[in-house]
Amino acid sequence: MLTVAIIFFLLLSALFSGSEIAYVSANKLRVELKKKRGTRRSKILAGWFDKPADFLSTMLVGNNIALVAFTSLITVPLTLMVAPRLGLGDDSLWLLLVNSFLILPIILVFGEYLPKTLFRLYADDALYFMAVPLRALQWLLYLPSRIMTSTSDMLLRFFFKRPSEELDTVLTRLDLENFVNESQSSSDEEVSGIDTKLFGNALNLGEVKVKDCMVPRTEIESVDVSASIDDLEARFLETHLSRLLVVDGDMDEVLGYVHHQQLLDLPTEIKDIVLELTFIPEVARVTDLLDRSVKEQLSIACVVDEFGGIAGVVTMEDLLEEIFGEIEDEYDEDEYVEEVLEDDCFKFSGRLEIDYLNEKYDLGLPEGEYHTLSGFVVTEAERVPEQDESLVLKGFRLRMLEVSNTRIEVIHLKQESETEAD
Repeated sequence: MLTVAIIFFLLLSALFSGSEIAYVSANKLRVELKKKRGTRRSKILAGWFDKPADFLSTMLVGNNIALVAFTSLITVPLTLMVAPRLGLGDDSLWLLLVNSFLILPIILVFGEYLPKTLFRLYADDALYFMAVPLRALQWLLYLPSRIMTSTSDMLLRFFFKRPSEELDTVLTRLDLENFVNESQSSSDEEVSGIDTKLFGNALNLGEVKVKDCMVPRTEIESVDVSASIDDLEARFLETHLSRLLVVDGDMDEVLGYVHHQQLLDLPTEIKDIVLELTFIPEVARVTDLLDRSVKEQLSIACVVDEFGGIAGVVTMEDLLEEIFGEIEDEYDEDEYVEEVLEDDCFKFSGRLEIDYLNEKYDLGLPEGEYHTLSGFVVTEAERVPEQDESLVLKGFRLRMLEVSNTRIEVIHLKQESETEAD
């Protein structure tokens, strides 16, 4: 019976130690998800994380009680076993030291190290699984833990003139990063239903530069200030865009932009409706531009390179797509052509991004200052190819299936073999 009691209190100490480290190590975002289940265990978790001091004080008091009971119970048989063999009296200081030397490793290994290691590895699940028994122990230890916390608060106020501080349970960036990393290999149904890629995009947004999400110069849609209002209306219908840059002769002379709704005012000349355009450096951070866009209500900005030349244009949609992924409008389905014709042969819209094509089809298209397939063609060819023109660029044979005045709409792409490339 004594052996059972000794083992019981050692396991109880292990439970309290492990639960304490599980609480501290738990991913708060994952715990929040478990709290949303509405079960008895989830309600218990909610109470613990709303009042962390109550939970931790209970674990501390329980662990100390268990350790005192374990030490008291094991000392008697240990003394009977050790004293005769070493010739020590019951009141010998050496006997106390020997008992301490034998008991301490047991407590450290089985009451501290092993349970804390295991509970730290499975912190979220351990807390959820042990919620009910721990809640029962919390009720049993309510009075001693309350006495301990009240006494501690009183001493802090008396000697240090300050109350005890509540633990911060606010979700942090680190909690979110850990959740995203863990969820990539998780089989938890609750986690698998969450788009963790969105969280990852938001976390990495501070590292993204404006040049990484802008529409490059070669793909900017514009209208000359000298064009007629009919030409402007035709450009809006052709491009399906809500805004167009206004230039004076070429792209290096950007005057501003026009919005399609301004046509409702029945203007007579484009110069009368040109709106002021904000210019930003291409190395600016997306987060800074987002903040500025909200404060100044910007919907579009012109991006300039280090020499002051026009590098591209960026809209609020481009910025949001860095977080939410591709945002499709009513024209996107018709605009983007994406067909696999046969082995190594494809039919793509020129607006499809290089990163997307490489990731989905493993094409190995070279990356550069451009972002789209048409940007790759124009950059390498140094011009806008003509309709049905074929080019061999960087190991790819490309035929222009549809070309407008300013951009390539649809491209036939074929990967060249080494023999063909030679």
